[in-house]
Amino acid sequence: MAGEKLPACRFVWPISFRNRPFRMRGPDLAAVGAEARRHASYSLPNDAYGHARKVDSVDPEGLSKATEPDGRSRLRISPPGSDGRHGSAVERVSTGSAWVVLAIALLVSLVVWIWAARQAAATLRAGMETSSQDMALSIAARIDTYEIVLRGASSLFNGEGPPDRARWSAYTADLEMSSNLPGLQALAYVSRIPGEERESHVRAVRAEGFEKYTVTPPGDRPELAPVLYIEPFEGSNLRAFGFDLLSEPVRREALVLAASSGTAVLSGPVRLLQQSDARSARGLTMAYPVYRKDLPVRTEAERREATVGWIVAAVGMRDFLRIALGTDPEKLGLSLYDVGPDGSRSMLYRPATAPEPAPTEVALPSL
Repeated sequence: MAGEKLPACRFVWPISFRNRPFRMRGPDLAAVGAEARRHASYSLPNDAYGHARKVDSVDPEGLSKATEPDGRSRLRISPPGSDGRHGSAVERVSTGSAWVVLAIALLVSLVVWIWAARQAAATLRAGMETSSQDMALSIAARIDTYEIVLRGASSLFNGEGPPDRARWSAYTADLEMSSNLPGLQALAYVSRIPGEERESHVRAVRAEGFEKYTVTPPGDRPELAPVLYIEPFEGSNLRAFGFDLLSEPVRREALVLAASSGTAVLSGPVRLLQQSDARSARGLTMAYPVYRKDLPVRTEAERREATVGWIVAAVGMRDFLRIALGTDPEKLGLSLYDVGPDGSRSMLYRPATAPEPAPTEVALPSL
């Protein structure tokens, strides 16, 4: 009825009109619906496939109002961080936790790698030390064998008289040096001669049929120790025939020490006269004294006075190591040094391809 007032009505609308009371007349319901639709229109961001995203909750700070061409207002939801601000607290905690886990994993990997590297280095070092000890024992055993040979040869001079050249040759032939003593370049007897008896000594040896024999090197010296017997008496060993071992400092030191101590003595590194190649010529000599049996040898002075000569073995280091170690030392990368009482080192053998210092060093045991 015209002019009649309608009863008060309350409408509850989602979002914009929720909890807002309206008092209006019936003819205005269409306008109210239009207003509700205008305020309830949202624009939600779509995913990569063009579908509307599912929004479980809306951050008020992420809402923005925009006006469409038809005059309607829409609320837009901006993703977190799109305005330059960081994400939510939960997202920041999750990202921080991931970096912490990554850092811990990297730290643990580094510690494990360092531990494994140290273990491998320790194992390698222990293996090398064990191999070096085995090689040193093998070398010492071979040297002990040479010492026994020298002691046996010295017993030839304890009979009725010193052996002649034929007897010396027969003794060394029985040894079968090439098969039983490989690595031994030569076995010799070196006679001790006063310097004033040099000429008579040369004449006596030449009388045996060696017309070109002489004591080398030339020069006057108070005492001589020329090589008188040497076996095998052939080939390159002939170069050592008549060589005075007391003329060379390293060999002289070995002879003097052997005479005063009464034991077998290894010389320092020497260049063997039998070899022309510099690398193959590296070697050493082992000397054992021969005393006059009618003189006392209780003190060093008495032993030096009673010395009439030495049994000397010439050892070529390359062949010696090949036999003692059972393989070519070039393949092992092995270097051998003579270590003196003061700790000084002298090279005995070094492979042609080995740098300085060589990869593995083995000191000769002292006798």
